[in-house]
Amino acid sequence: MLAGTTERPFRQKTSSSAGQVAIAPDVPYRSRAVATQIDSIEPGNSQSVAIRWKSFYVGAGRLSTRDLFLLPRHRLEETFVNDRQTFVNSAYWSTDFIGVGPYRIARWEPGQGVQLEIFDGFYGDRPRIQSITFKSIPDISTGIANILAGEVDVWLGSSLGSETILFLKEQYEARGGGRVITYPRQIFEIRLAPEDQRVADVRVRKALYHGMDRDAIVRDLFVGLVQVADIYVIPGTSGWEEIERGITRYPFDPTRAAALLGEVGWRRDADGLLRNDRGETFNLPFSTTTANKEREALQAVVADMWKAVGFDVVIQNAPLSVQNDASYRFATTDLSGISADFEANMPRIDGRNLRTAQSPRGANVWGYSNREVDGLIDDWYRTPDRSRQIGIEAAVMHRISEDLPILTINYRFEAITAARGVNGVPSRTATASATNGWNVERWELGV
Repeated sequence: MLAGTTERPFRQKTSSSAGQVAIAPDVPYRSRAVATQIDSIEPGNSQSVAIRWKSFYVGAGRLSTRDLFLLPRHRLEETFVNDRQTFVNSAYWSTDFIGVGPYRIARWEPGQGVQLEIFDGFYGDRPRIQSITFKSIPDISTGIANILAGEVDVWLGSSLGSETILFLKEQYEARGGGRVITYPRQIFEIRLAPEDQRVADVRVRKALYHGMDRDAIVRDLFVGLVQVADIYVIPGTSGWEEIERGITRYPFDPTRAAALLGEVGWRRDADGLLRNDRGETFNLPFSTTTANKEREALQAVVADMWKAVGFDVVIQNAPLSVQNDASYRFATTDLSGISADFEANMPRIDGRNLRTAQSPRGANVWGYSNREVDGLIDDWYRTPDRSRQIGIEAAVMHRISEDLPILTINYRFEAITAARGVNGVPSRTATASATNGWNVERWELGV
């Protein structure tokens, strides 16, 4: 569901601050990059608004909720102007949400799931399914059991993993239980805690990279179904050749890793552990999502590779429910997944979207800030010529490959399942809609 429309200009000609939600520094907002380029939002008729831009903006015709939420003035303006804390904590953001999608929230149990029913005021075709229940199933094994038992009509949850995809194709799809829909979309990455001094020096980050045998990971863990990722752009997408030509690569090279670590005062002792001049070991916390078998398996392999370099790796995993909390912070290194799409990841490298106490849900979860990159992002948004955009993307990817705010590992397949008789569930590519439910009003239940 999408947020509803507003009736007040984005930038007022009066002293009122209503309509300034997207750029208010004390309001948690995922990404302010688009909002800061808007001059005003003015009401049209009952179903439209007119957005006026400060200058040319290439994404003006394809805004999504990740860029800008248009909000109901009659429900939110008073508290936004007079009581900002009440505004931030409003039930509007949860149980009382008002959208313009095909369904409305009928019941919501935090941590358990949500039941949706048809919204009679939807502007499009009436949905063909009366009610949809979304369940939270954080454990992949439980999810697979539910799929096989026919308890789940559509699985849109966490990654199923290469081995599980093969298993479900044999035990679910081949036996007529339903379809397994796969598409290349994400990349496994190592995130690095921006505030942790252990990984603040780029030489340490390079050493971690050189310590990973990613070719072996692809070959042995993912049985050759995927490929190594040096950047977070899918091969074959527009501009791929120019982008990948300019990046810095970090092949598996334990000798180079040891040399880099020696430059910053860490050398392997007789017991194989890295130690500094004070005799301290290089303690390296490493986290990922508890009960996600694919991530935990990859984490175990990477941890062994880092131990071989001399790091004292300490596993500190957390369940998805904890990781999704805005207050969650991993210690030093974290294995997660990101979208394999340049535009989708721009908010993550924009220094103006950093997560702070005032903006705990800022989109820049990597803690990366580079004014040169921020300027390139602005240039990209204002550039209508695709060839020039590709040049900008190449420059950004080169800078990222030098600064290493993250360490990409390998491309991977996302997979969803649709039970027999469920029709209309789409596949998607890396650059498609943010969710597989974008056309949910067209889904059908048959036999």
